[in-house]
Amino acid sequence: MAAAEDGGGVYAETSFSELEELWRVWDAKGEEEAKAAPPRVSLRGYVVSLRQMSAKLFFFDLLEDVDRPDQHAEGLVRMGRAGATKADIAAHRTKCTVTNEVRIKGALARTHRGGMVVEVVDVELLRSFDTQPEAVGNTRTMKRHAMDTKEDQELIKKIHQHVSHLSRSAAKQQIGVEAKKPPLCKAWWKGRCQKGPERCEFRHEFLTEEERQRYEAAAARSKQDKAEYAHDDDPHEGDKRSHNLRATLFADWLVETFGRDHMSKGSGVLDIAGGAGAVSFELHVRRAVPCTLIDPRAPRAMKHHRHFLKQMFKKFKRQDAAAAAAAVPEGGAPPAEGANDELEPAGKRRKVEEGAAPQEADGGEKEQTQAEEEDPRRQQHDMHLKGGVGTEAADDAHFRALYAEAGGDFRATLLKHRAMMVEACPETLDDPMFQDSALMIGMHPDQATCPIIDTALALNKPFVVVPCCVFPKLFPDRRTADGEPVKTYPQYLDYILRKDSRLRTAYLPFKGRNCAIYLHPDDVGKKPDVAA
Repeated sequence: MAAAEDGGGVYAETSFSELEELWRVWDAKGEEEAKAAPPRVSLRGYVVSLRQMSAKLFFFDLLEDVDRPDQHAEGLVRMGRAGATKADIAAHRTKCTVTNEVRIKGALARTHRGGMVVEVVDVELLRSFDTQPEAVGNTRTMKRHAMDTKEDQELIKKIHQHVSHLSRSAAKQQIGVEAKKPPLCKAWWKGRCQKGPERCEFRHEFLTEEERQRYEAAAARSKQDKAEYAHDDDPHEGDKRSHNLRATLFADWLVETFGRDHMSKGSGVLDIAGGAGAVSFELHVRRAVPCTLIDPRAPRAMKHHRHFLKQMFKKFKRQDAAAAAAAVPEGGAPPAEGANDELEPAGKRRKVEEGAAPQEADGGEKEQTQAEEEDPRRQQHDMHLKGGVGTEAADDAHFRALYAEAGGDFRATLLKHRAMMVEACPETLDDPMFQDSALMIGMHPDQATCPIIDTALALNKPFVVVPCCVFPKLFPDRRTADGEPVKTYPQYLDYILRKDSRLRTAYLPFKGRNCAIYLHPDDVGKKPDVAA
């Protein structure tokens, strides 16, 4: 073992085989003795995985020799050790990009499960390949590389073979610690796992009676929490739709309650803290109600949104192709063979190519069986495609305009978006878009719930919020009518309702927190009572 001196002490150059023996000797010592003088080591190897836990903490796995995957170690970097700051952690994390060759200096430490980890104080980058990491959960793995030499390419291939196979459990096995069992299958625990114990990657049994009791206690707490926000006034108790349909059902309720004419006034509807834009899509695209998504993040097209637009745009492409064919003068050149193949559904093309009669190719869809009609997933799929209340207002002219706006690309994002945070401050209250809005809405807007309400009340505008999380630690100043801190969901609803006597409540027909609190246009002109 060679020794290298650092400002923080001497770190012995250690091979991975020496590291294992060093760990066994040190681990055999008493806890106090071991903690007082942990061995300081200097290791060199290739980074094969990186697990980012937070801005202050990350783990990585180091491989000494690509031909010896058993020679493996785990490193830990966290803020506070050896005076490390967030900037130091970020610099170390950059050096520990997957496939980089690094030299680390640190001291041996025990994990909370008794395994070995090197608590790193310094990372030196020895060699870096041109890599592009790919995020997989909270682990960064290698996606593709562009190296200059053939030797580098062979080396990267060998490293990549171990990227997805080495883990903390592998390291524990090498030092004699029992590998961690797979986590419990939540679907099995709830009686819904369809894979079975043979094909499911998760565990279908409790390891101990203590684990069983822990899960049963958690289920009891969950049941109690649901009972807390279940309300006697909710007419949908026992007959609620899937939580995944909340955007469609919310849009249905908005059209029924406020009407398209009112929602289309001025700058239309402002969907505040709308996330990916599920509600905005239901209003702006499917119901032709002008809507602007207000969220710091950019919207993204969901899978069923793309599928809906794809079906709609295909229809327009077929119409355009038919119109173009009809416009060809007599004796003109017909369209090239196969030019319109992408415009016809594949099933119809196949039947025609196989010699089926035209009427067979244009036949109707097969009738659904009773089991298909009763399948909740089928019902959810149909609702995503067919829409709900108010969708009849979106005629072909509306979708034609969207088709032109997207350039025929069903993957395009068609939502109006404005990146901003909403607060009841002069900057927001003086904004013409807010002043001219017809309705402000928030479906589970989290921390933005009260800012939406305060902004709408300050502008005397109709609004709807469906509150979700309470955030008692983030907003400790909120108080109930009795002066107690607002901690539970019923207390949160009561706190919001006490903001203005004109507020109404309604319950939406989906599972989860479904209480909508709103100010109706008919009540805007009324004088509110003094808030409690």
